[in-house]
Amino acid sequence: MNSSLKHRNHLLSTTTTTLLAASIVAYLFFALFYWGHLNYSEQMQMFMYNETYIKHLLQQPGGLISIVARWFTQWYINPWIGAIFPSTISVLFGFLISKKISNRNTYFISAFLLMVMMHFTLKDHMMAGAMAMLLTTCCLFADIKSPVWRIASSTAISVIAGPLAGLTYTLSSFHRIYELLPPLLVFTLFQTTVSSQYSFIVNFLGCEYYRDSLELRYEPYITGLFIIFIGQFRRVAAKGYVAYVLCALSVIAFSISAFTSRAEEVVLQYDKLARQQRWNDIIHLADKHPLSSKTAALYTNLSLAQTGRIGDKLFHYEQFGEECLIPRFMIDPFTAMAGAEVFYWLGLVNTAERFTFEAQEAIPNGDKSVRAIKKLAQCNIIKGDYKVAMRYLSMLKQTACYRRWATQAEEYIKNDRSDDVAEWSTIRKRMINDDNYFSERDFDKTLAQLVVTSSDFGISYNYLLSLSLLKKDLQMFKEYYRPQVFKDKTPLYYKEAYIYNMLNDGSLHLKELQKSDHTLANRIQSFIQMYQANPDDSRLSQFKDMFIWYVAYK
Repeated sequence: MNSSLKHRNHLLSTTTTTLLAASIVAYLFFALFYWGHLNYSEQMQMFMYNETYIKHLLQQPGGLISIVARWFTQWYINPWIGAIFPSTISVLFGFLISKKISNRNTYFISAFLLMVMMHFTLKDHMMAGAMAMLLTTCCLFADIKSPVWRIASSTAISVIAGPLAGLTYTLSSFHRIYELLPPLLVFTLFQTTVSSQYSFIVNFLGCEYYRDSLELRYEPYITGLFIIFIGQFRRVAAKGYVAYVLCALSVIAFSISAFTSRAEEVVLQYDKLARQQRWNDIIHLADKHPLSSKTAALYTNLSLAQTGRIGDKLFHYEQFGEECLIPRFMIDPFTAMAGAEVFYWLGLVNTAERFTFEAQEAIPNGDKSVRAIKKLAQCNIIKGDYKVAMRYLSMLKQTACYRRWATQAEEYIKNDRSDDVAEWSTIRKRMINDDNYFSERDFDKTLAQLVVTSSDFGISYNYLLSLSLLKKDLQMFKEYYRPQVFKDKTPLYYKEAYIYNMLNDGSLHLKELQKSDHTLANRIQSFIQMYQANPDDSRLSQFKDMFIWYVAYK
């Protein structure tokens, strides 16, 4: 008896320790790997404290769980707080699986690995799906015997957490095939009557299991299969080899998910830092991670321009053409918001407002973005359209995290003190009012207009010259380049492009250049000699940070 009691106490102690360790590891994984993702999710979703908003959500399938999930997600403005909620859900999920399968530590380890996999697949935008699956797993412990009550509970879960959660519970809790028919009939009726206003995909998957309702994702199905497994096949799970198979599968899934999502997370970090105007941190991030996308290059170039270093550092980073300076509009909320940030800081406020509005309308589930609403309010404040701005501010005042900012902005408007805000004052000095007919193809003309009309044209002039370099348009560079603008020191790449122009038209020789800039002359001469001898020479890669290399190889 004593031996058995000691064994149980030891097992309980070990399990508790493992659970604590699992919680810490899961928390750190989520916080470190999905820092930017957490904050981006909060910015793309708005939770408003008003009756109309709540009623609208309750009318959707799985609306109640969606309300709870959105309430949690609104606090992701602080990623550390946001990391706690998904981590807790994942730990509870793993703990419930371990309890349902067995009390042995071997099975808890397998459950922990499943939990980690759930962490990396569900992430923040799956908060509603994660909560729905957790609710379904909890209901399995009720072990309802009555078929009537099982049908009732399946229907309730379908309404509260969405039809997919209800169907998962139905398949998990019934032991005979013929017993599945009544709840499946109820499930079908629920789809065709209560939720007839929504598409079949939305009805089946439940409300907001993930943001894009048009793209079939695998995460809810994996989680659902695990729930069905522990509900229907727990006797099979009592055999030891099952735990090791689950461990192996979990490690594989964990590894694939971790490596495939990391690149996306880095880009989201750029986006977050740009919203916070942490330009030096963006440059530091670009130094740590080689640029692998146009969006990352876009934010890096904007940061270089904002800090006055674009003329000296542009080709220190990978460039993918002129879209690294001028984003083209795409029907994608993330890309459009990135473009809005660039145009906003250039002073093209009308264009920034249009991109922001289109980005919000491009959100697949039709939700409103708190980030977009804030940017629309800022654009209208800068333009002086205070009545329009007040409408957006009234929406933000109904949120928890942006109420204070909206109230302060409203006070600035009422007291006509909007110029006291340094950001708004700076952009007003840069802006032009007639950018409504903006075109990416004629962006050089728009920038030239900014240079002529703005009282603060530094960033637009640097953008204009850098654009000519990325387009490899030396005639455009020659037309707009004015050395006298740079009083103290001419930026390196503008000097290099100027010299390259003169070398091409024969008005300058390298011997003359030797007298004025010995180091630059030697690098240009070395590149030309090596390139003419063998364009495929691997040693030419040492000149990747030069404009002349970009002209030759891009």
